[in-house]
Amino acid sequence: MLYEFQKDGVKGAINKVLKHNGCIIADSVGLGKTFEALAVIRYFELLNYRVLVLCPKKLEQNWTIYQSSKGNNLNPFSKDKFNYTLLFHTDLGREKGKSLADGIDLENFNWGAYDLIVIDESHNFRGNPMDKIKDDGSVRMNRPKWLMEKIIKLGVQTKVLLLSATPVNNNLRDLRNQIHLITEGKNDALFESTQIKDIAASLKNAQTNFTNWADKKNENRTVKQLIEKLDTSFFKLLDELTIARSRKHIKNFYKAEAEVGKFPERLKPISVYPDIDLEDQFFSYDILNKKILDYKLSVFNPSKYVMEELKGKYGIKTKAEKAKEKQEKAERKRKKTKGETEEPKTKELYFDQSDREHFLIGMMKVNFLKRLESSIESFEISMYRTIEKIKSLEKNIKDFQQLKTAADTEYLAADFEPEEDEKEENEEDEDAWEVGKKLKFKLRDLNLDDWLRDLKKDKEALYDLYLRAKDIDAARDAKLFDLKNLIEKKIKQPLNFSPSPLGDGRGEVNKKVIVFTAFADTANYLYNELLSWAKDTLQVNIALVAGSVSKTTFGKAEYSNILTNFSPIAKNRAKMKGMPQQGTIDILIATDCISEGQNLQDCDYLVNYDIHWNP
Repeated sequence: MLYEFQKDGVKGAINKVLKHNGCIIADSVGLGKTFEALAVIRYFELLNYRVLVLCPKKLEQNWTIYQSSKGNNLNPFSKDKFNYTLLFHTDLGREKGKSLADGIDLENFNWGAYDLIVIDESHNFRGNPMDKIKDDGSVRMNRPKWLMEKIIKLGVQTKVLLLSATPVNNNLRDLRNQIHLITEGKNDALFESTQIKDIAASLKNAQTNFTNWADKKNENRTVKQLIEKLDTSFFKLLDELTIARSRKHIKNFYKAEAEVGKFPERLKPISVYPDIDLEDQFFSYDILNKKILDYKLSVFNPSKYVMEELKGKYGIKTKAEKAKEKQEKAERKRKKTKGETEEPKTKELYFDQSDREHFLIGMMKVNFLKRLESSIESFEISMYRTIEKIKSLEKNIKDFQQLKTAADTEYLAADFEPEEDEKEENEEDEDAWEVGKKLKFKLRDLNLDDWLRDLKKDKEALYDLYLRAKDIDAARDAKLFDLKNLIEKKIKQPLNFSPSPLGDGRGEVNKKVIVFTAFADTANYLYNELLSWAKDTLQVNIALVAGSVSKTTFGKAEYSNILTNFSPIAKNRAKMKGMPQQGTIDILIATDCISEGQNLQDCDYLVNYDIHWNP
């Protein structure tokens, strides 16, 4: 079943795993990393290795289809009798309950019993392994730490195979952390075989050289200059531990077109810059940004209102401590500017609750703007939720002031964190929202009149924004207007002709469109507003997949069914009993629950409705 370039990748990966205990397969999207991984798994299973596969929950079917215990009639490798255990990324760190993957009892699961770990979409483990102290004082490992301590270091010697088309998202620390999973965190682990003294230092130097080379001031830079600056140990490290081929590489070094067929041509992306309101009655992004930055958002800032003499009770810095900290920073800056010898830096004052709130308020303000950039509907929902939180807090405070009997009434400072569907769905944001400890404040310890005054100001300002946003209905939504034009143009002037899913030689023009958004609120809004238009005007079926929510005008409203009916050729719908064989979904609105490992290449048109991530 493997092409020549995939066979070479498998042989290379096996050799690297045997030599260095691990390998990263980082072939480009669509080159078959899963098949390559299965071949590596098969090799090691024949050596009686116990294999554990870790994948994102949304990619469960990508792996269960090949497990012999599942008896799946879609399994092209049933004779290979794959016997690996499957768990989800989200199972790491869980000490109770059962995994949704195989119903495994996690309380009694032997994490350290596996000889080979295969991690699909390994860039999800690019963070530093860390411990967190929970509110009850217990220690919780984050997922990279759990993976390192409970699986890789514990029990038998463990080999590691990582799969990711994007092992580097932000900088080379991402790659370092994934390589550390192979080397058990030892920076000198490859010294004997490669003479690389320090893996982390090699990657840090490479990052520094790249950052300097990429500086905008360096206008005449060339790739040759960069390669000359990079240390040989960096190339050696990549050569020893990674396999990364692009489509261009496959075309140049393999008879790919004769074997695989032509790769599709990627047209240049089109950038569209819609306004917010067709009637131009809403603030510009710049003005709104300034307004939001000026808001105190005091509902999220209870520590500011703790009486000065009681701040020590909550571990909050007093005005005097803050002034001292500010003075010391200014003095250090002055000495550095003048080139004076610096005194040893005194220990920074602790990161307290007020710092935590300041950090989170900044994140909330950015989140408001991201949601506005996504859709006016998402922004309106954020304003409404925040106003409701303020009203609820005002009521609690006023009740307390009137009754005075509930002397121990508490306010949980963490109450302000965003709703689940308001957080971006990227996992790395979860840690950011949990920075520091969450404190409960007794209302009797706070300057409640001051807090009520600031709450009222914020509520009035946010209410003005809410009403203005609420006025912009679908008929005035400039971005939605542009989206409808794009979809209609694509369907009336298609780019390609698609073969029939039945393989009967027939076919029709390709009408398929994916509309991708970061926010579930935006996805729901788009589905509701496009539904009747798609069915009645364009006469096509439309569907929504957004986390736990699935809706469709064709077939079962279930995640995997929707994706199969949207991409029937790539998903082999013709082999699936019980699936409709006539008809298809042409417009799919989705959040990033489809962003990894899905075969949706029946579609030839993608609209990124918002771009909140790092392109």
